[in-house]
Amino acid sequence: MSCDSPHDADPSYPPHDDNIYRVSIHPETNAVEISCIGINRLDTALEDTYVSVEELPLWVKTKLALLMMTSAVPPTHEVAGVGRRMEENIYWVHYTGD
Repeated sequence: MSCDSPHDADPSYPPHDDNIYRVSIHPETNAVEISCIGINRLDTALEDTYVSVEELPLWVKTKLALLMMTSAVPPTHEVAGVGRRMEENIYWVHYTGD
């Protein structure tokens, strides 16, 4: 991880970095693929794949839930402190330290 913290061992807490996470949800299987974009991308606390959205850390699930309520029709809009819905099943999720 990019920063030592008492929460580092608990996956429900967000990582301490400035990365953006590209989250892709398979429309039929609900499997999740995550790509980290940022300087600390090799130190990310998130896995590359998850069996389903339910397996994601709470901070990611919360932000995805908000982004899923936004339109996927371009031009999409940034949700401050959360991220952006890029396509129907592709999201950019920001970690903001909260």
